[in-house]
Amino acid sequence: MIKAQRYISMQNVEDIKANGGDFYKTYYQDAYTNANAWKIDSNFVLSAKASAAYNGYLRIFVGYLNVGDVIELSGEFAKVTGEISVGLERSDNANMSGFNLEESFASLNADTYLSRRNVKLNIDRSGFYRVAVGPYINGPSEFKSRNVSVLAHSTKMVKPWEGLETGIRKAVIRKESGVFVKRSDFAGDACTIAETTSDTLTVTFATAFPVGSLRPCYLVSGDYLTSQNNYMVKVDNASGVSATVRFYPLNPVSNTPVALASLPNNVQFSLQLSI
Repeated sequence: MIKAQRYISMQNVEDIKANGGDFYKTYYQDAYTNANAWKIDSNFVLSAKASAAYNGYLRIFVGYLNVGDVIELSGEFAKVTGEISVGLERSDNANMSGFNLEESFASLNADTYLSRRNVKLNIDRSGFYRVAVGPYINGPSEFKSRNVSVLAHSTKMVKPWEGLETGIRKAVIRKESGVFVKRSDFAGDACTIAETTSDTLTVTFATAFPVGSLRPCYLVSGDYLTSQNNYMVKVDNASGVSATVRFYPLNPVSNTPVALASLPNNVQFSLQLSI
């Protein structure tokens, strides 16, 4: 029984930048003159070309799917160089590192003019999935598409961060023996803590948020212990699963951050990133 559906539409520049994959985040060019470029015309036709060093595949991240789920891809496609093929890419993590080709790429049998194609792709192994569609060719490539969409039918209700446990990353961090460490006696998520400059900590959580997520919201707070009352902790540059943290003096108040080496042991703060 289908209990949930996820629909992703690729209708305009914003849709494609957000959902098309790394190539489409980088190479938008209305003039369409570079070797790597893509554009959309007034009829909403996407034209994409890539040099031999890249490929112009649309890589549409669907999210976490379970055995028995089904993905439907539909759209209008036209080949310019090479055959247009479609396949599934699967990973055990949301940032799609170490992905595998879950299904061999199959030709869409596209024409040289825009014509509609509809494909069903079956999920036989749970994991994070993206649909890849584009020209299959060993060399420079080019193709056109319009009204591309993906509809995932799921056999269970899923959250956008399904498989990641929650859409929140959190940690309580304290300076101990001169080093900032994550406290293991508080609830929290695995992370690394690095002193990236003399006055800046960078906290990076181990588990990524789903691809395509907006930058996370953040919360940071300090304890009311006597040592903590001398400083205000602030966070910035929250992106992905990382954020930078600095400490500012309260007595006297200053806009200059305190050097990490001068902070006393037991200074402590909690950090939370959420989508």
